[in-house]
Amino acid sequence: IDHLIAVGGDASQIATAAGGAAEVYETPESAGCALAQYLAPGDAVLLKGSRGVALERARDVIYRALETTDELVEEVC
Repeated sequence: IDHLIAVGGDASQIATAAGGAAEVYETPESAGCALAQYLAPGDAVLLKGSRGVALERARDVIYRALETTDELVEEVC
């Protein structure tokens, strides 16, 4: 794992336990926007969380950001 993005209630504890390159976000959408900025061709992403966190919302933001031009990413995020 090169980078960890933690979302929601226990996110800060998860990030602390992981050490290294970890960021904490309150919402799946904000995490998706941050992650979309890091992605490069060939990257692999694992979205793992409880149903309550609703990480599919992060996935949707990432998909929308990757489908737009650079100028439109700001509108998505």
